[in-house]
Amino acid sequence: MDCSCNHPAAVVSACQTLDEMEFDRGPWSAALYGDVDKLSHLLNKGTFTADSLDSSGYSALHYAARAGHIEIVRYLHSVGANINLPTRSGHSTALHRAAYRGHVKIVQFLLDKGASVGIKDADGRLPKDCCTDPQLKALLNI
Repeated sequence: MDCSCNHPAAVVSACQTLDEMEFDRGPWSAALYGDVDKLSHLLNKGTFTADSLDSSGYSALHYAARAGHIEIVRYLHSVGANINLPTRSGHSTALHRAAYRGHVKIVQFLLDKGASVGIKDADGRLPKDCCTDPQLKALLNI
């Protein structure tokens, strides 16, 4: 009895795209997940800078600010990350991303280090327009 058929077998892929592999191997995943040791190692190797953008146009600082990792934000600032660097397509800064997610400590840190409250994203929003928290709105209404 022949049990073979002419239909291709279903293949379940565990593969990552090249962009996903680059993200995982770069500083962006370390910033997103709060891994300062990995981030430090990658930046010290010299393959990446604190302002390197991933394939989507985000820096490690954008990911850390969004995720609420204040220690990563501090570290990136200490190694020269541009705190006003906009994302490639949305033109949002780390301040926009931290404000949107309600990360008061990060917003305060960025402001203390000179982050601009006057940069508009691609939708014309200032960082203060990205948040609903009254405390953050007060901080950003400078």
